[in-house]
Amino acid sequence: MRRSSSRNLSTIIQCCALTDAAELQDKENFYSELDAVVDKTPKGDNKIYTGDFNAKIGSDNIDYERVMGHHGLGDMSDNGELFAEFCGNNDMVIGGSLFSHRPAHKVTWVSRDGHTENQIEHICISRKWRRSLLDVRNKRSADIASDHHLLIGEIRLRIARVMRQEERLGRRFDTCRLEDPAVKRSLVEELETRAAGIPEGGSVEEQRTAFKNAFTETCQNNLGELCARRKEWITDDTWRKIETKRRKSRDRASENQRSGAPSPPTVFGPLKGSKTLVQAG
Repeated sequence: MRRSSSRNLSTIIQCCALTDAAELQDKENFYSELDAVVDKTPKGDNKIYTGDFNAKIGSDNIDYERVMGHHGLGDMSDNGELFAEFCGNNDMVIGGSLFSHRPAHKVTWVSRDGHTENQIEHICISRKWRRSLLDVRNKRSADIASDHHLLIGEIRLRIARVMRQEERLGRRFDTCRLEDPAVKRSLVEELETRAAGIPEGGSVEEQRTAFKNAFTETCQNNLGELCARRKEWITDDTWRKIETKRRKSRDRASENQRSGAPSPPTVFGPLKGSKTLVQAG
């Protein structure tokens, strides 16, 4: 499963490994197949592996300091070694070994006679996102009709908010141009013409869509869109003068290009404490 957050994507993989009684070759084949799944996962994702790995990792983390802590339960088994090597090769950490809990809160499996308890299910996370994992422990009170306890991992992720289409902000038009009487008159005339051309009848939704399109297209033709958020300390009159100057510069450059005349030098105004700078075109 792949989930999106505001900063990254998280890939969650559910696993179920073979028991210690299985042949070594079969267990190595399992981890080879799991490696193939990992290779298909985008490298930038926060990877989370969870499930029944049938691996006892123990509390001795010598030679596995980058993979696990010293809060595991019992002693490491053969499956535990394979599991730890897999996590080391893929830069993962084993969450159940990182947090200090009572042994009763670490046990994930209990034999049917109630005398054998093991920690064989795990939640792993990419070492890069280690601090996103806040806690891992079992919930013995959960009634799941199984000899396994429910394993809970608390992970802090900022899930990206999915904005629905109707919640998306519409286009912003340059309403300051309505101060120009000619622009205002043109907009009103075009809007009246488009509104008169909308056929009567139909559903309310169809009528609403027709009026919305007429209004949007009219504003687009007469006002234009605001391309960027303007700084408040620059007035609209200054922006209009800047746009007029840019338009004249573009027209002058186009005229010079058509006539073959060289471009005039660009002159910058005098800076405080400096002379006027002239840059050749």
